[in-house]
Amino acid sequence: MKLFLKLTFAIIFFSITAVTSSSAAAYDSYIIKFKDIPTAQTIQSLTDDYQISVSYPIKNIVNYTDNKSNRTLSSAQINLLRSLSGYRVIKFNNKNKSEQFATEMSSDRRIESIEPNYIFNIDEGEETGPDPLQKNQWSLKAVKAERAWKKASGKGIVVGVIDTGIDPEHPDLVNSLWINSKEDINGNGVADLSKLEELSIRNNQFTNLPVCVGELTSLKLLWIQDNQFTTIPDFIGNLSNLEWLHIGLNQLTTLPESLKNLTKLRDLILKGNNFSESERTKIQTWLPNCKIKWD
Repeated sequence: MKLFLKLTFAIIFFSITAVTSSSAAAYDSYIIKFKDIPTAQTIQSLTDDYQISVSYPIKNIVNYTDNKSNRTLSSAQINLLRSLSGYRVIKFNNKNKSEQFATEMSSDRRIESIEPNYIFNIDEGEETGPDPLQKNQWSLKAVKAERAWKKASGKGIVVGVIDTGIDPEHPDLVNSLWINSKEDINGNGVADLSKLEELSIRNNQFTNLPVCVGELTSLKLLWIQDNQFTTIPDFIGNLSNLEWLHIGLNQLTTLPESLKNLTKLRDLILKGNNFSESERTKIQTWLPNCKIKWD
């Protein structure tokens, strides 16, 4: 079956060439059919005179008839393959000489036919663009992503990442992000957290509160419970608009004094930690107008 497919391809390939008419235009490559199998001297003379390279792309297919013909091919198939042995593909180092070559070879008694080597690309997709880091992305190679890119560009498709998030400023993503209009708080069409009012990073097994949280000064509700915090950083005091804060189910024994800056805080949940009575009294003093749930 494998040989049959190769044979079919060879017949179709050269049949298409045979019915293509010649023109005076210059081409980079031609297909020549010699009346007889060309000798090495014939090929060498062409190479020297016209500065061309000569290839025999179906050599292995033709040679197959000599190795396994008695077991796999009929006599008709053998004769058909051998009839292709006169074909050669030539490629010019200097395209300017190709038109002269074609004209002279058309009257050469050794040549049965000469035709341009037309090349057609099938299913050629959009350019993916240069990516200097693509060679390091083994996963793309593993899933044969380049084959998929030739079929579809992904235009119009929204991909939701349910994981640890993305870098919205990454060069591969910055111009391809979809923004949910209902979450675009300031209406600027950008994944912008500057006006974020609610944030939940609970149950993530974090040992430290991310520094970026201290920059979200518009926050009103913050859930950071059920992690592994042993301390809360001073920047918690920057969140002066907080009204509701849940820090329960961690491993806290103390809180920073900057907590007193949260003058708008009305509800604070601290259950599931290990605060001493003195520490509880101190925290309550810092937040006299806040309802604190200890247990």
